Amino acid sequence: MYRFALAYLLALAACRSGSSGGPSTGTAPSAGAGRADSTDVTIRVPAAVGTFKLVGRHDYADRASGTQLDYLGSGRLPANAFVYPAPKTTQGCATCADSLVHAETMAFVASIPELVRRGLFRSASATQVEKLDPPPGAAWLAGRHVALSVMRNSEARRSDFYLFLLRGYRVKVRATYIDTPGAREQVRAFTEELLRVLPASHVATP
Repeated sequence: MYRFALAYLLALAACRSGSSGGPSTGTAPSAGAGRADSTDVTIRVPAAVGTFKLVGRHDYADRASGTQLDYLGSGRLPANAFVYPAPKTTQGCATCADSLVHAETMAFVASIPELVRRGLFRSASATQVEKLDPPPGAAWLAGRHVALSVMRNSEARRSDFYLFLLRGYRVKVRATYIDTPGAREQVRAFTEELLRVLPASHVATP
């Protein structure tokens, strides 16, 4: 059985700790915003999410920042998933859950100039910020999606930011790619499948 107590993952694939299949498209979640009460959550790490294969991971020194999982899809399209704990106060409170996700999303939007300053993008601007409502039976409680138009390596690209709150932890997905309808669909399908397989892999802890 392969599990992680948030911020420490054992991959089903043979990956060395700290390795990555490509450049990260995001940064560690801010531990100061919505810091979790506990990091004691255990989840099996999926070696594959749909057509995407796990190629690396990074465990952040601050357990509250969780773990980054790196996946590659067809055409070597990269997607990074960040899994990190959530405050217990958001459980059983839809308004609290949505407020937490909204605040963290807006903090990301406000940080876009910093991403440019650090050289992650040559330029970047948010073109869409949307609230995502969970369908009946979904394991997640609240979600947001931010689409960005960016310049990287002198090429125009699209960058997607997804954030979801589940029971006990948060999931963030980042992907930056040359914009095509097929690539958008790959990222959307990856995100939907990740939200399906992670809750199914949740192992309750005392």
